[in-house]
Amino acid sequence: MKTWLLSLLLLLAACQPDNGPWLHGQLHLPMDAKIPADAALVVSLDTFESPDAPIHTIVKARLDTRTWPHPYRLALPKGLGEDHTQYVVKAQITNKDGQLLYVTQVRSSVDLRRLDEPVDVLLVPVAGQREAQGL
Repeated sequence: MKTWLLSLLLLLAACQPDNGPWLHGQLHLPMDAKIPADAALVVSLDTFESPDAPIHTIVKARLDTRTWPHPYRLALPKGLGEDHTQYVVKAQITNKDGQLLYVTQVRSSVDLRRLDEPVDVLLVPVAGQREAQGL
């Protein structure tokens, strides 16, 4: 009986939501944007040291593209920001063939001390996509 109860308690503890830090905000598109039904939307938190430095993705999520503006929420690993690294939110939309349709154009910096404030991001069409969509 004790083994069964202990197993149940461990299972319940594992199912509890992580109360770690979260990054949240909304993704926005231009008013005239046309998104294919099979498009993929990915939002990520990346490192940013300088334009020449390699970028490392800390966390990313694939989201639905049916509603806009689109809210996002990323669970952040504990201990993030202890090394004074700069972080940015990046988002992109690709078609079913992986072709880039929309990207973030402006660097959306993240202040890890102010995670209670949303980080909103505007996606813009990739050069040539407006013409391809007939806009």
